[in-house]
Amino acid sequence: MSQWRYIIAFLAVMPALAVAATTRPTEQMPVVKLTLHPVAATQPALRYPLLPDVTDQTPGDAAPIYLTAARCLPDTSNSHAADEAIDQWRDMPLPELLAHEAEIRKVLDDRATTFHCIDIAARREQATWGWMVRQEGIATLLPYLGDMRRLCRYVALQARLRIAQKDWSGACRSLQSDFSMAWQLNDHAMLVQALVETGVAQMTLTIVDDWVSQSDAPNLYWTLSALPQPFVDLRATAQWGERSFIIFSFPELAHADLVISAEDCKHTMQELRQLLGGPSDLTRDIGDAFAAAALYPTARQFLLSTGLTKEKVDALTVDQVVFSYFFHQWRCASDEMMKAWPLPYWQGAPIVARATAELVRQRRTLTGNLFLALVPALQTARLQFAKLDRNIALLRTIEALRDYAAKHDGRPPLALDQIVDTPVPLDPITGKSFIYHADGNAAVLEAAIPEGYGPTQAKRYELTFVK
Repeated sequence: MSQWRYIIAFLAVMPALAVAATTRPTEQMPVVKLTLHPVAATQPALRYPLLPDVTDQTPGDAAPIYLTAARCLPDTSNSHAADEAIDQWRDMPLPELLAHEAEIRKVLDDRATTFHCIDIAARREQATWGWMVRQEGIATLLPYLGDMRRLCRYVALQARLRIAQKDWSGACRSLQSDFSMAWQLNDHAMLVQALVETGVAQMTLTIVDDWVSQSDAPNLYWTLSALPQPFVDLRATAQWGERSFIIFSFPELAHADLVISAEDCKHTMQELRQLLGGPSDLTRDIGDAFAAAALYPTARQFLLSTGLTKEKVDALTVDQVVFSYFFHQWRCASDEMMKAWPLPYWQGAPIVARATAELVRQRRTLTGNLFLALVPALQTARLQFAKLDRNIALLRTIEALRDYAAKHDGRPPLALDQIVDTPVPLDPITGKSFIYHADGNAAVLEAAIPEGYGPTQAKRYELTFVK
């Protein structure tokens, strides 16, 4: 339960953080500098697929094999130090990486069983994580997410070493494994799991940066274009969002219309207080009595407005009336937050922003409504998913530039609309073209700052083309 208290506390402050998002003078846009070599789109076009093809998959469940892979990692007292070394190698320039080749090979060879398991799991038809949300609700534990984060770091290092060695087939298989690990987290992808999925995929995209910057690196335009769009399954994330957790945690609410029994009302509020770490019984009872008395007229009027007769409403306890009002507020807030979730980011973001601001207001005015603490603020999370799609689109654009340069004496285009052979994607965040300008063999490709956020949420590529 403790991990969920932390997550709930984090989600509770996310609306305020999103509403207060402003540009600070010290914020800077992330810049990636790449040296690019003109290379035409690969033939056959899908020679280096970034997700396993169905013909490469085998029937079965990947989840237990991933857990086996994690258990096969060396259990040493200095595992944290080993992980730090992995991160350092994963971030250093490729020429420096080759200087550590013998040391890296030793680490990878020591984990050969882990890599073998990952290779098999990444090519299974499905991954069923088997978490017990229907039985445990909000108390569900998700220990495998930490395992998946750790495993993807090892595979990312393997991919970087293979890229440095110009082993394109081997590097492609490693990238496939990491992208597949991310994609397989779409199964029952509640918000926390989808964010981990996004982190795994984002890490893998940084390895694609390494790929495209190498001389004679195959052009990945069409295989990048074949990645799922959007990458995160937004429908699954919506279905397995906080509403399902609430219903699984409090089954008595599953078929509740407006009014539940006095006994279920009392039980649900007690469970919510325990979950959220509420005050002592005496303080709680006194506070609830005052809150219920203050809200009763508003709550009663609400029930009457739904068509319930005066006799039925007056037959309910004060707690039942106020609880019904709270439950209605939660359902409305949850729907307002979720209704624009599946829309393209540039269409849905303003709607989610308004819902977030309203949630902040309601939490401030309806202080006794514990349900509102369980409505996640989706504004920032939805941006993270859109940034993943945007980074894929940026890399597609870079590969389109490499293809164009290969057909025009090594020179990049002066404008993106000069590219005709490989369609240039729009920015999934703005719904508009990326910012681009070129001067000789130098070019800048930039994703605009999302509305309401600072420069750190944008991205800029500074590109140098060499023959």
